[in-house]
Order: sequence, then structure tokens, then C-alpha cells
Amino acid sequence: MSSEFQGRPIFVAGGASGIGSSVSKYFATLGASVGVIDKNKTDVDRTVEAVVQDGGSCIGHSADTTDELQVIQSIKALVGSLGAPFLLVNCPNFVRLSHFTEISTEDWDSVISNNLRVTFLVTKSVLPHMLGTGGSIVNITGAPGITGVAYSAAFAAASAGVIQLTKSLAVELQDRGVRINAVALSGADEDMLAHLGFPAGAATRHLEKIVSPLGVPSPEEVASLCAYLGGIKARCITGTVIALDGGLSA
Repeated sequence: MSSEFQGRPIFVAGGASGIGSSVSKYFATLGASVGVIDKNKTDVDRTVEAVVQDGGSCIGHSADTTDELQVIQSIKALVGSLGAPFLLVNCPNFVRLSHFTEISTEDWDSVISNNLRVTFLVTKSVLPHMLGTGGSIVNITGAPGITGVAYSAAFAAASAGVIQLTKSLAVELQDRGVRINAVALSGADEDMLAHLGFPAGAATRHLEKIVSPLGVPSPEEVASLCAYLGGIKARCITGTVIALDGGLSA
């Protein structure tokens, strides 16, 4: 297989479920050696097994990615097995919808922690192994961090934090051999809205902000964009936020 990712270590945080699992599997098809970190051991084992059965290379570690020590230990283990990562993809994307007046402090903290804190901890743990290597980081976050979306205050705040973390680190790291970009996702269909639990009494006019005529980006589209941003053809792209949202943030 001819690929710039052939044999390269690619770490995916949140890489055993949802979009993260698709990202892990996609990079394995490109010949990468994939290292998966996620909370649920069953999901981690399932993703690793699926990749290996398809002929790919993948190892996984289950860890509470909001816990600094567990993150550090998992990254060290992956580096010890695969080597320093060529690319890190952070994809927590933990969403909760609620009327702002009904958000509990616990739910607010949980959304911030499972998005912004996770991205911070994993990035901080990976960077010592990546500095000066020409490596890259892609943070998957939410388009509500760019534009206001009703009932998404906590997720929007967390996403905005990830976006500004991305931009700030891009400036700080541009002379240290590391690029960092973000992909901001948004959009929903009826199945997704049912899964997310659109809050009772929500105004239907706000659906226009989360439903695009272009539809919802597929996990494969997200994964291929991550591959582009993490590859050599994007060598001059850093500090960029690409909204993959069907024009909802335009």
C-alpha cells in the first residue's frame, strides 16, 4: 500500500466510539499503526478487533480521558509500543442539549470536562513526544463554538475553548515542528435529534441552525479531512478551523 501514513503511528483520543472509531478505522486502511484511547474498554477492544480483522494495525488503551494520570500513562504506553505519533486526532465531541436555565452545574462541568479538558490533557501529554518531529494535531470539535446555537450553551463554550486552544497553540508551536488545526462539526437529522434529546418545549425555528439542506457529514468525510490536515499536502495549514457543517456557520 502506498500512503504517506504507511507505518506511521497515529493516535486517536476518543477513537473507539462514534466518529472517533471511524477515524481509527480509516487511518488503518491507509496503513497507519493506530493507537486508540477511549473510556470504555469494550468499545476499545471492539474497535481494535475490527481493525485487526480487516488486516490493519491497531492497539488500544482504555482510560478516563478526563484524568491526567491515566492519560499520561496511556500515552506513554502507546509511544512505547508504536513510537512518537505522526498525528494526534482528538475527537471527544461530548454533546448535551438543554435549556440554559435547566443546565445543572454538574452537567455544565461534565460537558466542559469531556470536551475541552480531554483535548487539553491529551494534547499536553502527546506534545513532548511530538515536538520537532514535523507532527500534526487535529482537534474535532463543534461548530457551535463558532456560531450561536440554541440549547447548546455548554457545548458551545467547550467548543469555543477548543478552537482558541487550537489557534493559540498553532502560533506557539509553528517554529517547533508541530501543526495544529480543528474541524468544527455541526448538523443533525431526525435520528440524531432523537438521540441527542432535543429539549422539551424547544422552539422549532431553532432547528434551522442545526439542520442543513446539504445533510450531515459522514464519519468517512470527517476522517478523510483529518487525513488531509494531518498530511504533507497541508504543510502550510496551521491554526485553521474548518467548519464541516453544511454551511450552518456561514
